[in-house]
Amino acid sequence: TYPAGENLNAGRLVVIDGGEAFYFQISNPLHAGRAFGITKSSALTGNDVTIQPSGIVTDAAFSALTETPVWAIANGQISNTRPAPGLIQKVGFGLGSNKILIDFTTQITTI
Repeated sequence: TYPAGENLNAGRLVVIDGGEAFYFQISNPLHAGRAFGITKSSALTGNDVTIQPSGIVTDAAFSALTETPVWAIANGQISNTRPAPGLIQKVGFGLGSNKILIDFTTQITTI
């Protein structure tokens, strides 16, 4: 767990900055290579948020992410559509049943 540096929703990709969790932003070049994990809970600023950095993570928001690579988009959201501009950060692979296998190995900076 880490303190939330901003209000955070469950099922989002975050970075850790200054000991606090913030949404991964594809528009921020300083986030390149810094994907940390996926939030397992929601939290208001200053409260602890549970983050899973590896393995299989389950969240109802992942229902449309089946058998396809998944990517970070704005505000740490996760999508099966790879963004065109900005940072391209693979989050993992959709396994169906609201599950993602976390895999941060692919990162491309286009900004």
